[in-house]
Amino acid sequence: MPVRIPAFWDLIRPRWRAVLFELKVSGAMPASELSAKLGGSYMAARKSCEDLVKAGYLNRTRQAGNIVGRPEIFFGLSEKASHLFPQCRPGFTLELLNLIKRMHGESAPERLIFQYFQALKTRYQEAMSAAGTMEKKAIMLMELREADGCIWRIDEVTAGFVRIFEFHNPLQAIFASYSRVVQMEQGALAEIMGAKCLRSELPALMEEQARVVLEFAALDSN
Repeated sequence: MPVRIPAFWDLIRPRWRAVLFELKVSGAMPASELSAKLGGSYMAARKSCEDLVKAGYLNRTRQAGNIVGRPEIFFGLSEKASHLFPQCRPGFTLELLNLIKRMHGESAPERLIFQYFQALKTRYQEAMSAAGTMEKKAIMLMELREADGCIWRIDEVTAGFVRIFEFHNPLQAIFASYSRVVQMEQGALAEIMGAKCLRSELPALMEEQARVVLEFAALDSN
């Protein structure tokens, strides 16, 4: 059965795709039932499931099976696997923001987005409360950002300075429609790091996406 799926799905092994899709449709089941639905051997289905458990995409539980008194290993999708299937795209968010604008006025979307960054700042600051140095803050910030879908790499770290390259930001479509949101994010990141934040963009090389450069300098530095 064809299904529309997000980027990277076509890079997953065909057998893994079949296992994930069948478990999405049918729910948790033992490898014996899975092999009957997909065709092929029990051992092939079992190996695919165990590989996906190791990768974090399946959960493995022991439940009562069809044979009385004999439990079986059931495999089911994990929370991580849910991200492999289509989610709301940026267009949905932009449509909601446009509806909010029509209902509550021109500035309503930006007021709402500002509240989002306030909540994000609180969440990040709580997670980073134990980080004392700029280096530790940068590492924790990068981990938090990557968990939220950004792709960052630390380029340089000194006692009072951090430079980070950003290669992807899920809010890029929002930035394109609401330019002030860029400054909102920049201000929130500065408060989170407790440092001055300078944001710039490097031009794209050939077809490569332009890189965003974020530089954080300690507040007491010149």
